[in-house]
Amino acid sequence: MVELLQYFNWTYVSAVYTDDSYGVHGIKLLKSEAKKRGICFATEIQLPVIYNEATYREKIGQLANLNRTDVITLFCIGAAIMPMLNIMAGIIKNFDQIHLFGSEAMGNSWLLDNIAQIKTGFVYTRLISNNIPDYQNYLENLRVENINSNMAALIKLSYEQIMNCTFKNGIKNVQRCNSSQTFGTSLLPGYSFYVSDRVIDAVYVFARGLHQVLKATCPSLSNCEQTTKISGSLLLDTIRNSSFPSVDGRRVDINSEGEVKGGYTFHYVIPGNKIGTWQNINIGSWLGRLKMNASSISVLKSISVKAQCSEPCKDNKIKQRIHDKPVCCWTCVECPAGSIAINETTCYPCGQGYLANKQTRCIKIHEIFYSLDKRISKFLVIPPLVLSVLGMVCLLFTLYIFIKFNDNPLVKASGRELCYLLLTGLLLSFLFPIVCICRPSRFKCQTQFILDSLPLTISLVPIAMKTNRVVRIFDPTRRITNRPSFTRPLPQIILSILLISIQIVLLLALVIMQFPKEKIVYFSSTEVHLVCSTTQTQILFAHMYNSILIIICTYYGFRVRNTPSKFNEAKCIAFAMYALCVMIVAFFVVFVVAATGSSNEILQQAIQSYRVVLLAMVILFCFFAPKVYIVLFPRKILFNEESTAVCNSQTDQVLVR
Repeated sequence: MVELLQYFNWTYVSAVYTDDSYGVHGIKLLKSEAKKRGICFATEIQLPVIYNEATYREKIGQLANLNRTDVITLFCIGAAIMPMLNIMAGIIKNFDQIHLFGSEAMGNSWLLDNIAQIKTGFVYTRLISNNIPDYQNYLENLRVENINSNMAALIKLSYEQIMNCTFKNGIKNVQRCNSSQTFGTSLLPGYSFYVSDRVIDAVYVFARGLHQVLKATCPSLSNCEQTTKISGSLLLDTIRNSSFPSVDGRRVDINSEGEVKGGYTFHYVIPGNKIGTWQNINIGSWLGRLKMNASSISVLKSISVKAQCSEPCKDNKIKQRIHDKPVCCWTCVECPAGSIAINETTCYPCGQGYLANKQTRCIKIHEIFYSLDKRISKFLVIPPLVLSVLGMVCLLFTLYIFIKFNDNPLVKASGRELCYLLLTGLLLSFLFPIVCICRPSRFKCQTQFILDSLPLTISLVPIAMKTNRVVRIFDPTRRITNRPSFTRPLPQIILSILLISIQIVLLLALVIMQFPKEKIVYFSSTEVHLVCSTTQTQILFAHMYNSILIIICTYYGFRVRNTPSKFNEAKCIAFAMYALCVMIVAFFVVFVVAATGSSNEILQQAIQSYRVVLLAMVILFCFFAPKVYIVLFPRKILFNEESTAVCNSQTDQVLVR
């Protein structure tokens, strides 16, 4: 019965049973097995075996307002079933939608005929039994007059019920029974044979057990005094763990507990199309395990049956017991973020880098890295890229002008070699934002670390060389007949390379100490960042040399502020250095605040991209925009001593050259 309840997922049912041995022990075993399968009872009603209408109505009234269950299990003897069902039909609302599930006591044919009058469906169990022809023939030819005195009363009672007569005198309108008349074919099909094979088996069990004891105590089976002194415990031990063939060909096996392996069939009874008729559908059987008839149970499955206290939990929720309710009643509580529900009972936290989905699975979180990913603010990525592309276009245009007008006096006076070196550093700076949006890897992280500081070094060294040359040329303490040393292009390029090599050695040392590579940062329970493992200490040490160069360039820029007005490249240098200092201080403050106040390394990388590309743009426009303008539009410049000139005078050009 419990396996059938479990099969239909009827986990919340009511129980009605009689207070006799059959009902009390039957419901006790039913509850014990049901508890193992997670099935509980909404209501348990015990009815007295002797019918009393007031008592029945009072107790069955507890079923008047059934909630969350349409299934009632019955463990009652046959005499109590019909009165109970009649009262149920009058008390319970929508009784035709209730499903009854009865034990084998409901399987008697005479009872089924009466239950069919109750317009509701019900399932009942029946012991698998076989008809024994010899026993059937014996009953059909049985006469009351041939029965001994011990059995006469019982046979007479059965005879009166079956033959619809009476042996008593003085009862009107009832036919007098004939004790010499046989039962014949008046026996209802299944009435006498329903348990006849089990009764015969029981007789044979006792007889065979007694025979085994007698053979053991008195092999000759004659003149044995011990035969009158056989104990019940000895006979019981002999019966246990025995096996023998039944009269109908079955094998009767008795286990160590004295129980016989039995089999049951399940039947579903529904009212027929005509009044007083019913359909009895075999829906399955149980022989050690449940076996259902797929073609038959479709009728039962098509009917909506409510027999669950609580609905199954879905969408990553677990069951939480309700106080003062049975174990199968619960509320559904959602698991915390980052956890999944296991068997609707436990919230299992997913590991770092994993997120729970609605299908109660831990799925890996896709890493976010500094890129054009829609999960990253476009304001952090697109502006540096736009400035990078714009800067490279302007740089290539400047390079084109310098190459095309390579022999222009202004281009020559600007120090072409140092300008080309400066443009190389700026080009590498403009590549930095593009490198940043690539997926982090060992190669990418190392390249990014180098491009963060080395291009600025390559740009600052030529500026330092140019400002140093201007300071030495216009030094008032220098004798005008002596040419300053290291002012020719080749020595200045060699010296610049040596100065740049200092930064390269510094970067190599930092890389050897801690090689930059990709790493996972668990920014939050729902967000994972893929970044480079470059530390803030590495970044600060990488820019120490650049800071010294900026201080030197700013100092020289301040020194050359009073150079002749016709040589105001020095003034452009001074302005560029002031702007660089302001921007670097601002970026340093922002970077420190971002690094200490937030673990968002993607934001820190965006700040680096802005810093590198904006510094490069300032240097490019401050140093080369005036030169390109003068080269392209020379006639618009008034070369008089009082005007503000952007190019060098012929005298200054000779000195610089």
